[in-house]
Amino acid sequence: MFRRGLVVMSCVLRLGRGFWGSKPAVPPKGMACDEGWTVVREAWINDDFCDCKDGSDEAATAACAGVGGSSFLCENVGHEARRIPTSRVRDGVCDCCDGSDEEGCANECDAEAKKARERKEREARERKAGLEKRAAYVARFAAEIQDRAARRETAQREKTEAEAEIRALEPIVEHHDREEAERRDEATAAATAFYEDGLAEAFSAAQPHEIRAAAVRLAAAASDIETLLDVVTRSAGLDDKITDAIDDVEVLSLGVDAADALNEGNVEKFDELCAAIAAALSLDAVPADAAKRVATETARRASAIRHEIGGLAKRLVDLNPPDPDDDDEFATEEATKARDDLKNAEAKLETSRRALEALEDEDQDFGPDNAFGVLKDKCFKTRAAKYDYELCLFDKASQDHTSIGRFEKWADDYATMHYNHGTYCGGIGSRELTVHLQCGDDDLLLDVSEAQTCKYVATFKTPAACRP
Repeated sequence: MFRRGLVVMSCVLRLGRGFWGSKPAVPPKGMACDEGWTVVREAWINDDFCDCKDGSDEAATAACAGVGGSSFLCENVGHEARRIPTSRVRDGVCDCCDGSDEEGCANECDAEAKKARERKEREARERKAGLEKRAAYVARFAAEIQDRAARRETAQREKTEAEAEIRALEPIVEHHDREEAERRDEATAAATAFYEDGLAEAFSAAQPHEIRAAAVRLAAAASDIETLLDVVTRSAGLDDKITDAIDDVEVLSLGVDAADALNEGNVEKFDELCAAIAAALSLDAVPADAAKRVATETARRASAIRHEIGGLAKRLVDLNPPDPDDDDEFATEEATKARDDLKNAEAKLETSRRALEALEDEDQDFGPDNAFGVLKDKCFKTRAAKYDYELCLFDKASQDHTSIGRFEKWADDYATMHYNHGTYCGGIGSRELTVHLQCGDDDLLLDVSEAQTCKYVATFKTPAACRP
């Protein structure tokens, strides 16, 4: 700097834009810089001293490193020319393959050019193979699309047919329902009248003590002593002194023992226990009408007594009260067929609807020419940084057992896939994955990294990403 300062006026001229009104003349074999307002003579170009504010006089040295956007041109004859920052000139590292940025660097451009050619040839072969596989992917999925269209047509036709069948069958079934309801009502009324007449006749021929005994036997046989106990203590109209003296626990225990004895076929013990129940309930004081209510209600559930005990109890059980819920008794063969046909049509409709819904779920954007369609739901794995990663195309992605997202959308003209809404990450939000797609001759999950906390980046190579 000291040397240059002594002679600066004779060697380097820097003039303001308003000074003398024009730019200085460039000396022979010298140069102008700083938009022409500075001129440098030949001897001071690339002399390891920065004369120009834009650093252009030291393109072959590092003297102007960090000044403006100065750069050094690596001509790299035989390979590819490139520019490097002047700060990397004479820094001891060979950046130019021709060695021009450093003293003592060998010219490696021929070797670099050979590597570049081999790499391009390899990429070209891989791209060619990838395009061939992509064409196969497109053709295969086109067949799937045709199959899906055929299945959609079939499902839609079956849905239409089922709806028509249902419209035709519903009024027929409703007509049969009305007819059966009328027959059921008539039969129930007749059976009820017959049953009530049978009850009246049975009770009219029995003495009060027989009715009370039948009530105990039927309640015990039906394992329903609770009904008998409730009638006696609540609605039989007995004096409070009688009901207060009844031991509920004792009565219920005797009832359980009596039912067990009957189930074991020990009729003698059953009779003894029934007598004990009658005594514990002061049954002799219970009006016959109250005993009738118990006998009538429990007779429906006391079928076990039919083969063990005769008398009034058996007669009441044998009466068989009408069952209004027995629809089969009133259904005709024609009505049964109509209902079966309607049920089948409804099942057919539901099946066709589910099929159409499933086909709608399959309608998705699979990229240009649907090339990615054959990869739907296919999963690929790799291990990176001690974790096992799995990527399922158009579905989900995971790191070991942790979700790092579900497929959400395409980006960058089908060059990127975004997976969002993975497992929540404290202080960050849900995990997410960005998948960069590369053309290749095979489907491979190359790598996965956590670029930011809970933000993952993956590279997936596939023939589907090859562009024609």
